[in-house]
Amino acid sequence: THTHTHSHTLTRSHLTHGLVHRRHQPQPQPQPQSQSQQPQSQSQSQQPQQLQSQPQLQAGAVEQQRHGGQQEGHEEQQNQKPQQDVTVTAGDQRHHQQGGATVAEPPLSRAEVGLLRNFLDAEVVLCSPLTRAVQTALVALHRHPIMQRDGMVLLRSARELKRGFGVDTVGKAVGAEIMERAVQQLVPLMSRGWAQERAVEVDPYDATTEWWTRLRNLDSEQAIQARMARFLHTIHFMDFQAAIVVGHSLFFRELCRAYVDFDAVPDHAQQTATLATTTKLSNASCIRVVVDFSRKHPRLTDLQLLPGSSFKQQQK
Repeated sequence: THTHTHSHTLTRSHLTHGLVHRRHQPQPQPQPQSQSQQPQSQSQSQQPQQLQSQPQLQAGAVEQQRHGGQQEGHEEQQNQKPQQDVTVTAGDQRHHQQGGATVAEPPLSRAEVGLLRNFLDAEVVLCSPLTRAVQTALVALHRHPIMQRDGMVLLRSARELKRGFGVDTVGKAVGAEIMERAVQQLVPLMSRGWAQERAVEVDPYDATTEWWTRLRNLDSEQAIQARMARFLHTIHFMDFQAAIVVGHSLFFRELCRAYVDFDAVPDHAQQTATLATTTKLSNASCIRVVVDFSRKHPRLTDLQLLPGSSFKQQQK
């Protein structure tokens, strides 16, 4: 699907990152809502204005969540962390399971609920073709409505940056084989039935030929900048208002570093924007990013962490 406005969602390498971007479109003409689109309750109709009516791109990022399995060339055995299952329950009270204990967290604010609703309203899942990113999307987004309905689209430009000679950024499959490989490598960790239940439709898009940087090569700074520009230009012409992008931490950080417009970022988001350009998202984190395509060059004009998310340096 293609359109003339932009937004995306990204994710990271080890444990994947996911971003939801809502594309900035020229003031659209209001269209009548059907009964199914009418507000369902007073709490829904009172969402903060910034989350309800801005014609901007919004990004929510689901950060790297490694669910095990092999990387493209070897098994990932390091930096494993206890799994945290986060749920939103009645009254917007959050709990997470860790080490066999249930830990209660503060109730969600209206703004946080709005961010989560934006995330659930995403219209497409875009994913790096690297196996770990595809696996993260399969596991973390298994119950997301758009994932169940349409599956995911692979984008070679969303893959991790290759600045070293490791094999974790080198691919081994193309086209439909990418999904097959991701599911096969989930089987030893769970079960064949469990893994196959999470397989979804996949549009290989531009990952039908060799899409990775070869083992003996590195991504130059020029190549990195060109790839980030290509990523934004690609989503510019995709037909959606909000997307989830499953990608990689270094790519996300460099994207923010190159395209955040601090003059346009509101005061409340300045600290988040600064951290996004200098620090990696922590495991299993998400960030909402507003992408503005109304000028000659795209720019990121607002960034907000979703509930439970943080940057690496904020972790205790």
